[in-house]
Amino acid sequence: MLSHRVEDSTYTQSTARLVLRIPLAGPVTAGFGGGLDRAVPGTSQTIKRSLTYSSHWSLAADLRGTGPAPSGAWGGLALDYGRKRYYAPAASLGITRLSFDLEHRIRVLADQHLYAGAHGRAVASSERPVPRPDQYPLGGARSLRGYFEEQFIANQVAWANVEYQLVPQERLWFYPFFDAGYYFDRDRGLRGIRTGYGAGLRVGTGIGQLDLDYGLGRDDRPLDGKVHLSLRTEF
Repeated sequence: MLSHRVEDSTYTQSTARLVLRIPLAGPVTAGFGGGLDRAVPGTSQTIKRSLTYSSHWSLAADLRGTGPAPSGAWGGLALDYGRKRYYAPAASLGITRLSFDLEHRIRVLADQHLYAGAHGRAVASSERPVPRPDQYPLGGARSLRGYFEEQFIANQVAWANVEYQLVPQERLWFYPFFDAGYYFDRDRGLRGIRTGYGAGLRVGTGIGQLDLDYGLGRDDRPLDGKVHLSLRTEF
């Protein structure tokens, strides 16, 4: 996996990760690998140039069936442990990341499904407060719809999504949704719970799955919602 994140003019972050997945018993797979993160400051006076090496360990179980909207459950748990190196002044610090994901889809009728997902992320570091590049974002198309992308940044985040999916055709989905999210950063005194709701359209294309969501957050009026457009694809 390769990614590059540009946080306005504050900093840039590049990530490379290689994971080997090995089948165990039945639907269970184990993952082993490593990663490299590089942060380069821009205009920020608090973020320093750094390089983080980490090892990756994970377990996942896939109990879903086959087809465009498979019923069943999927879950995964991952642990990353690494060392973060600063250059000026020189320093080496430990950092640990923990994540979990659980999703379940139930077929209600032939072309209707109930989907629920729960996700959590946490980071523990010997650095206080934890710098922004090491924290987790919450908000946007992949977590808490009805809020801006990465509107909340914290050491611990968790969110849940519920959708009632209508699938009149194999490549066309409609769904109302409800999302709930939690974020916590003890060092900065940040803690909050947010909810969002709305409706979405999912279309299968030749290059992947295209999602168009309209979400409303706390205190939003009907025309104050956020539009999220995202593409999911596999290589």
